[in-house]
Amino acid sequence: MKKKFGEFFRKNDNLKDAEKQQGNVSDNVKNNDNISEKVNNIASENNQENNTKNETRVKKIAERQDLGQKVQNLKTKISQNRIKVISSFVAILAIILTAIIAINQASKVKNGLTAISPELAKAMTYPEVEEGEEIVDKTNNCVTFDAFFLRDLNGDGYAESVRGTSKEIGGEDTLYMELNVQTAGSLKDAKITING
Repeated sequence: MKKKFGEFFRKNDNLKDAEKQQGNVSDNVKNNDNISEKVNNIASENNQENNTKNETRVKKIAERQDLGQKVQNLKTKISQNRIKVISSFVAILAIILTAIIAINQASKVKNGLTAISPELAKAMTYPEVEEGEEIVDKTNNCVTFDAFFLRDLNGDGYAESVRGTSKEIGGEDTLYMELNVQTAGSLKDAKITING
């Protein structure tokens, strides 16, 4: 009986050891389940982080492409603006050049009329010879006489007859005289007096 009790206690101890081991196994299984769950959570978190990182990378790539397109558009606009500015500058320059040429031409024409010698300017103040002034009194229009100077007053290349002249000291001028006697008239003892 003693043996039987010893065996019983041994079996009982073995049973307790087995129960302990079974408890340890079930704790290990629980721990393994917890570990597996944690691993799955970590893997899920890693996948989420990777997905977030991938999404961020994709967004950055898209932003870079969008930024590249914007830069290209900006370059095109700048190029077009440069062309517009250069065209405007050339147009303004052409207008200014045209205005300068027109002013220069007008100045030449004006100077052609106003840039006259002082002698001609003074000659322009004298009256021009008019038709009928050459008739001599008391001759029944049979004798005509006139004295005049010739000057091109208006720059047309033809000389006009004027009543006076002006020359620099030491200068000379020609006085033209025209005397006509008609067949019905006669001229005797004529005198020409010059007051000057």
